[in-house]
Amino acid sequence: VAWLECQQGLSLAQKNALCELPPPPEEGEAPPLGQVAGQVGPLSAGHPLLVSLRNLRRWYATPGMGEWLHGLRLFSLAMNGYSLAEGRALVEKNCDGLVEAGLLTPPEEGR
Repeated sequence: VAWLECQQGLSLAQKNALCELPPPPEEGEAPPLGQVAGQVGPLSAGHPLLVSLRNLRRWYATPGMGEWLHGLRLFSLAMNGYSLAEGRALVEKNCDGLVEAGLLTPPEEGR
């Protein structure tokens, strides 16, 4: 998010579009195991893991951002030895599998 805030060439709307948040829980909806910081339960399009994957896909598609991420020593894909190309490919493979499973809609062209 800090990288995005420093980008003068992106509008506020563009920056916000790159930082999707999971939807808030519906009133009265109790998680299966009680209140937790994360979401425990079946995967859905709004699950934080899938929202994070969509954000990561958008970040790789943003010029300079994927390269910046791989320059961070604590970025998990870089930390585990994935190259920039391998990281991008892994994200695309995961997205494609989740589209096939019906959990994600196909990404918009150009994103």
